Amino acid sequence: MRWILLLLWCGGLERTCEAGVWGPAVRETLEVLERTFGRELAGESTEQLGRRIESLARRHGEEAHAALRRVGPRTFQAVEQAGANAPDALRLLGRFGEDGLWILRRPGGLGWFQQYGDDAVRALLRHPDVAEPLLARYGQPAARALVRLSERNARRLKMLADDGLLAAGGRADDLLAVVGRHGDRAMAFVWRHKGSLAVASVLAVFLNHPEPFLDGVLRLPVTAAAAWIRWTALAAAVVLVTVAARRVWRRSNAGAQSVVAGGDRGG
Repeated sequence: MRWILLLLWCGGLERTCEAGVWGPAVRETLEVLERTFGRELAGESTEQLGRRIESLARRHGEEAHAALRRVGPRTFQAVEQAGANAPDALRLLGRFGEDGLWILRRPGGLGWFQQYGDDAVRALLRHPDVAEPLLARYGQPAARALVRLSERNARRLKMLADDGLLAAGGRADDLLAVVGRHGDRAMAFVWRHKGSLAVASVLAVFLNHPEPFLDGVLRLPVTAAAAWIRWTALAAAVVLVTVAARRVWRRSNAGAQSVVAGGDRGG
């Protein structure tokens, strides 16, 4: 009789374990999923879901719980598709939620996260049209710069890169670091003075201590080429003003003569 009772007790304990006696973390994740993602769980019992959560958490730890609580059961499919990169995919989902899913769906998106971390993800989310080429060329410095820029200045940065001006002085990473620290203010300054900063000596002066230039306390050195361009523009402006003034004078003079001639005929 004792053996029978013991066997019954053990069998009941086994069924209880199978029915879902999980640790606190699994139970909490299960509650979040059922409360937040109920519609996505149609057809799956609590016991089945709990087992899947427990299995994923056993393999990947706390990052599995973080991802599941952010994006729900879609985490399971994302992990399957990521294959050997599942730990990084879970880390991405845990940090960025729905945005992380968007990154995973984007070709090469997970790779940018693996190489350059959160800054790359934020750059892609903030500037999806311009971020990838800049990340491919300049990596982490570009990622840090892009997260500080408005859409307009991000496009300016890409134009400088496409035109070769960003790399012209041989210190693209240092220039991007300045933009990463000072954001739009620095990018606007670089854009206004892109011609001068393409000269290595001028760029070196700026990068050595950029804050006084950004604050307007100091001005960039004027190179011979820049001076020639300024004087040429000034001379052209003087010529245009002179020509316009002559035209106005001629018209005024012609009008005055017409008035005088008309008066003489009337007399």
